[in-house]
Amino acid sequence: MFVAGGAPVLAQCTNQWLPGFACPGVNGGARGATAWDPDGAGPAPEKVVVVGQFTLAGAVPAMGVAAFEPATGTWSTFGAGMDVANVHAAVVMPNGDLVVGGGFTTAGGVAASGIARWNGSAWAPLGAGVSGWVYSLAVAPNGDLIVGGSFSSAGGVSVNDIARWDGTAWSPMGYASYVPAVACLPNGEVVASGWGFLDAGGATIPYVARWNGTSWLPLTSSPNGFVNALATLPNGEIVVGGDFTAAGGVAASGIATWDGTQWSPLGAGVAGSVQALTVQGNGQVLVGGVFQSAGGIPCSNAARWDGASWTPLDMPGQHFPNHFASLQNGDVFAVGSWIDAPDGSAANNVLRWNGTSWKGLSDSFSGFVFALAKMLNGDVIAGGSFGWIGDVNTNGIARWDGTSWSPLGAGLNGTVFALVRTLNDDLIAGGDFTMAGGVSANHVARWDGVSWSPLGAGVGGTVYALADSSSLGIVAGGSFATAGGQPANSIARWDGAAWSPCGSGVIGTVYALENWYGNIAVGGSFSAAGGFPTSNLAVCWGPGWYSLGNINGAVTALHTTFNGDLVVGGLFTQAGGVSANRIARWDNYSWS
Repeated sequence: MFVAGGAPVLAQCTNQWLPGFACPGVNGGARGATAWDPDGAGPAPEKVVVVGQFTLAGAVPAMGVAAFEPATGTWSTFGAGMDVANVHAAVVMPNGDLVVGGGFTTAGGVAASGIARWNGSAWAPLGAGVSGWVYSLAVAPNGDLIVGGSFSSAGGVSVNDIARWDGTAWSPMGYASYVPAVACLPNGEVVASGWGFLDAGGATIPYVARWNGTSWLPLTSSPNGFVNALATLPNGEIVVGGDFTAAGGVAASGIATWDGTQWSPLGAGVAGSVQALTVQGNGQVLVGGVFQSAGGIPCSNAARWDGASWTPLDMPGQHFPNHFASLQNGDVFAVGSWIDAPDGSAANNVLRWNGTSWKGLSDSFSGFVFALAKMLNGDVIAGGSFGWIGDVNTNGIARWDGTSWSPLGAGLNGTVFALVRTLNDDLIAGGDFTMAGGVSANHVARWDGVSWSPLGAGVGGTVYALADSSSLGIVAGGSFATAGGQPANSIARWDGAAWSPCGSGVIGTVYALENWYGNIAVGGSFSAAGGFPTSNLAVCWGPGWYSLGNINGAVTALHTTFNGDLVVGGLFTQAGGVSANRIARWDNYSWS
């Protein structure tokens, strides 16, 4: 069967798809992310925790927090999640527990005001929580938790938008105003960004300051604009990103480092605003925001600093990441509020960097799917015009085993329009390709579970439809004039050794084939079949043909019901003279 259509616009996911064919990403804005390994050095793979304003992750209901496992491409949840999908930050504690913060009041049904801790099986509050919203979290070297946001009390203690949790009680950290980012230095000091901080003498420190345990101090002097993001380098330096053009009197466009004494720019910086930062294990810095160049090099809202130069990491459209998460294996995930990846694949607010480009998650196709086939073991094969599914290079065809996608060898060098499973459980693919698994295969090829092989010399044009019949063998239909080097008007059959025409074929194009009572029902856009006039539908029984009545428009799909009726779909309004708006049934006697 051949199906054509336009690209869908995925504004939201629904909760009716199963994993693997689910809407990738999450169905609302993603605000934060962090790498999380549930069992540390144990056998369980590392995951990415995504938090935000969503109620669905993949196909799984998730209230504001979910975990994505890159190894399997699956989502999982943390109990019942929050009472409202409003989570802004996540961080992993030294013992592996996960802490999230936001604007919720319960977690897993347990009272937890603005902040909660997941111990692997259940949620628990951190004392009485905070009185407002949490926007940022960081873990100090001694295991204390630093919490920034917009709140006036923590655990009943009066605070000013930032507080410390030592595992038992809350304590204030001087005066701050709106804290969107916090980071910790190796010596235990805390660096925070905000509208302003008061030092021991009551003077205001704008935009960024450090807490030495008793008071706020400037970082030499502040940047000349707001700071949106902070990160700590392996050597203990702090990376600062935001809306500024200078830091400590040193020219620094949107991003700078502070080494404890002085400020330094990162090359020529970025031409705009930095909103997100992360430091990879190799010390390279990933920068996201609203900018169109980094270091003078054109880029779209994301770039990498390797310590000496900038490299573009272009994001989709004009959207920017809210946060990055970097895994130990080098994978990078970005969360934000976009629909599509740069290659056009569906992303739904979560993207993955594969080392070359940003893509959607494991079930994000980089193109269209035109054909599906189900194998005897239940695996599903998808064929189409896609080169990738998430990070998997598929070249137009891939297998879904219920957990993840995998390629079929080296795939095909063109589009797959048709698939059919043979009686012995091999797979036949047809399309506009000329190579299969690196082997010459003109528009039709066989996959035996291990490798690709051609069906003789193939056919001389595009294959749009395939069928398998015990009496006729493999039948291919499409738009071609030859099969196996001999004349064949748009339809031919393969008996396992050679191609032969189906009588005189059709005058036009074949779009659909169906095994019907051992014969082959043929649909398409044609004016004759087997040498006699018939419009768009006919039945081939080998060398001969017969008509089921004229269809007044192209037939693009065929299906046999359990009772043997033939259902026909396409671009028609009449079938056999009976009014039928694009779909009709033949019951062996008449049309309806």
